[in-house]
Amino acid sequence: PELAASKLYTRKASSEPEDPELAAFDAGTQAQIKGMLGQMQGRSAEALGQGLAQLEQMRGQVPADAQPAIDYMIKRVTAMLEEAK
Repeated sequence: PELAASKLYTRKASSEPEDPELAAFDAGTQAQIKGMLGQMQGRSAEALGQGLAQLEQMRGQVPADAQPAIDYMIKRVTAMLEEAK
């Protein structure tokens, strides 16, 4: 008799659902955003405020095609800041 081998692959469920706004960015931009937001997680309200100020300053300095990513990060850091208060 022939032996048949089979494998079952399962995908690990993400701890949080994918944000549709984040999904709109290309993979490289998503990785950058996730990295920057990951660094901000768990920081104090003061540190988040400083990070938000830096992002708002960057907004005026980045090329137009990068503005949506900066705006998204500002939105997320603002939400983190509200939660930290």
